[in-house]
Amino acid sequence: MKKKMLWVPLLLALGGAAGAQEALLDYVVESCQPDLDRYCANVTPGEGRLLYCVAAHQDKISDQCE
Repeated sequence: MKKKMLWVPLLLALGGAAGAQEALLDYVVESCQPDLDRYCANVTPGEGRLLYCVAAHQDKISDQCE
């Protein structure tokens, strides 16, 4: 069983912290690019949509992204 993603609760807690959310997004994009290409290619970036997409597919993402 995969470990739960630790940054998902952080993402939800950061809702209004735009700067922190952007830093988290940069980290996720760098770590998760293959998973983003596979599961979130049709998602328009912005307003946390990529982060939510990765969270929605957390049971399928790679260990590197997790």
